[in-house]
Amino acid sequence: MIKLKYNVEYKIIESHKFGVPQHRKRLVLLASKLGPIKLLEPTELKIKSKTVREAISKLDPISAGERSSRDSLHVSANLSALNLKRIKASKAGGTWRDWDKHLIANCHRKNGKTLR
Repeated sequence: MIKLKYNVEYKIIESHKFGVPQHRKRLVLLASKLGPIKLLEPTELKIKSKTVREAISKLDPISAGERSSRDSLHVSANLSALNLKRIKASKAGGTWRDWDKHLIANCHRKNGKTLR
Protein backbone atom coordinates (compact mmCIF):
# COMPACT_ATOMS: atom_id res chain seq x y z
CA MET A 1 0.00 0.00 0.00
CA ILE A 2 2.98 2.31 0.50
CA LYS A 3 3.67 2.12 -3.23
CA LEU A 4 0.09 3.32 -3.94
CA LYS A 5 0.39 6.02 -1.24
CA TYR A 6 -2.44 4.75 0.95
CA ASN A 7 -2.45 5.22 4.70
CA VAL A 8 -3.49 1.86 6.14
CA GLU A 9 -4.57 0.47 9.50
CA TYR A 10 -5.80 -3.03 10.16
CA LYS A 11 -6.84 -4.82 13.30
CA ILE A 12 -8.61 -7.99 14.39
CA ILE A 13 -11.66 -6.89 16.36
CA GLU A 14 -14.31 -8.59 18.46
CA SER A 15 -17.36 -7.74 16.38
CA HIS A 16 -19.87 -7.62 19.28
CA LYS A 17 -17.92 -4.70 20.77
CA PHE A 18 -18.74 -2.74 17.61
CA GLY A 19 -22.50 -3.44 17.73
CA VAL A 20 -22.53 -6.49 15.45
CA PRO A 21 -24.83 -9.17 16.91
CA GLN A 22 -22.29 -12.01 16.84
CA HIS A 23 -19.35 -13.13 18.94
CA ARG A 24 -16.74 -13.50 16.22
CA LYS A 25 -13.41 -11.95 15.50
CA ARG A 26 -13.07 -10.09 12.22
CA LEU A 27 -10.22 -8.46 10.37
CA VAL A 28 -11.00 -4.81 9.64
CA LEU A 29 -8.80 -2.94 7.18
CA LEU A 30 -9.06 0.81 6.63
CA ALA A 31 -7.22 2.66 3.85
CA SER A 32 -7.18 6.35 2.97
CA LYS A 33 -5.46 8.56 0.43
CA LEU A 34 -6.47 11.65 2.42
CA GLY A 35 -4.14 11.11 5.37
CA PRO A 36 -3.62 8.92 8.42
CA ILE A 37 -6.60 6.76 9.36
CA LYS A 38 -7.38 5.03 12.64
CA LEU A 39 -9.95 2.50 13.74
CA LEU A 40 -11.62 3.84 16.86
CA GLU A 41 -11.72 1.74 20.00
CA PRO A 42 -15.14 0.44 21.10
CA THR A 43 -14.89 2.59 24.24
CA GLU A 44 -14.58 5.70 22.03
CA LEU A 45 -17.66 4.71 20.01
CA LYS A 46 -19.87 3.99 23.06
CA ILE A 47 -21.78 1.29 21.16
CA LYS A 48 -24.04 -1.10 23.07
CA SER A 49 -23.77 -4.77 22.14
CA LYS A 50 -26.91 -6.15 20.46
CA THR A 51 -28.48 -9.55 20.32
CA VAL A 52 -29.65 -10.95 16.98
CA ARG A 53 -33.24 -10.50 18.22
CA GLU A 54 -32.60 -6.80 18.89
CA ALA A 55 -30.99 -6.36 15.48
CA ILE A 56 -33.77 -7.96 13.40
CA SER A 57 -36.92 -7.60 15.53
CA LYS A 58 -38.26 -4.62 13.55
CA LEU A 59 -37.80 -6.23 10.13
CA ASP A 60 -40.83 -7.52 8.23
CA PRO A 61 -41.22 -11.29 8.52
CA ILE A 62 -40.27 -12.94 5.23
CA SER A 63 -40.08 -16.56 4.14
CA ALA A 64 -37.17 -18.38 2.55
CA GLY A 65 -36.42 -16.94 -0.89
CA GLU A 66 -38.36 -13.69 -0.31
CA ARG A 67 -37.37 -10.01 -0.31
CA SER A 68 -38.96 -7.30 1.83
CA SER A 69 -40.96 -4.72 -0.09
CA ARG A 70 -39.93 -2.03 2.42
CA ASP A 71 -36.21 -2.77 2.78
CA SER A 72 -34.15 -3.81 -0.24
CA LEU A 73 -31.37 -5.17 2.00
CA HIS A 74 -33.77 -7.52 3.84
CA VAL A 75 -33.53 -10.66 1.71
CA SER A 76 -33.75 -14.33 2.65
CA ALA A 77 -31.94 -17.09 0.79
CA ASN A 78 -34.04 -19.79 -0.78
CA LEU A 79 -33.57 -22.87 1.39
CA SER A 80 -34.00 -26.52 0.57
CA ALA A 81 -36.69 -28.53 2.34
CA LEU A 82 -33.93 -30.34 4.25
CA ASN A 83 -32.37 -27.10 5.51
CA LEU A 84 -35.79 -25.80 6.57
CA LYS A 85 -36.23 -29.01 8.61
CA ARG A 86 -32.80 -28.45 10.16
CA ILE A 87 -33.75 -24.91 11.17
CA LYS A 88 -37.01 -26.09 12.72
CA ALA A 89 -35.14 -28.82 14.62
CA SER A 90 -32.57 -26.36 15.99
CA LYS A 91 -32.69 -25.42 19.66
CA ALA A 92 -31.67 -22.08 21.14
CA GLY A 93 -27.97 -22.32 21.94
CA GLY A 94 -27.80 -25.78 20.33
CA THR A 95 -25.80 -27.27 17.48
CA TRP A 96 -26.27 -29.81 14.69
CA ARG A 97 -25.50 -32.47 17.29
CA ASP A 98 -29.04 -31.95 18.66
CA TRP A 99 -30.71 -32.96 15.36
CA ASP A 100 -32.21 -36.33 14.50
CA LYS A 101 -29.69 -38.49 12.59
CA HIS A 102 -31.48 -38.11 9.23
CA LEU A 103 -30.92 -34.32 9.39
CA ILE A 104 -27.17 -34.46 9.98
CA ALA A 105 -25.07 -33.42 6.98
CA ASN A 106 -22.56 -35.81 5.43
CA CYS A 107 -19.71 -33.47 6.36
CA HIS A 108 -20.50 -34.22 10.01
CA ARG A 109 -20.12 -37.93 9.48
CA LYS A 110 -17.01 -40.08 9.25
CA ASN A 111 -17.21 -43.49 7.62
CA GLY A 112 -20.99 -43.35 7.86
CA LYS A 113 -20.96 -42.64 11.60
CA THR A 114 -22.06 -39.38 13.16
CA LEU A 115 -19.23 -37.35 14.73
CA ARG A 116 -20.40 -36.65 18.28
